[in-house]
Amino acid sequence: MMDEVAGLQLSYSCSGPRQLGPDTKAFVSDVRETLLSLEPSGVFEERVHTEAITARRP
Repeated sequence: MMDEVAGLQLSYSCSGPRQLGPDTKAFVSDVRETLLSLEPSGVFEERVHTEAITARRP
C-alpha cells in the first residue's frame, strides 16, 4: 500500500518526476519514511464513499 501512496504522489503534476528531477528517489524515500512513522505496518485504509442518484421519467 505504501508503494501505491508514493506512486500517487508521483502522478500529480506538482510532485511528478519531471518536477522533482534527480530528487525523485529522495522524495519517494521521504514519503515512505514518513508513512512508516505514521503507521509502522505500512498498511493504510482507503475509505471510498459512493452515492448514486437515480431518476426516471413518468
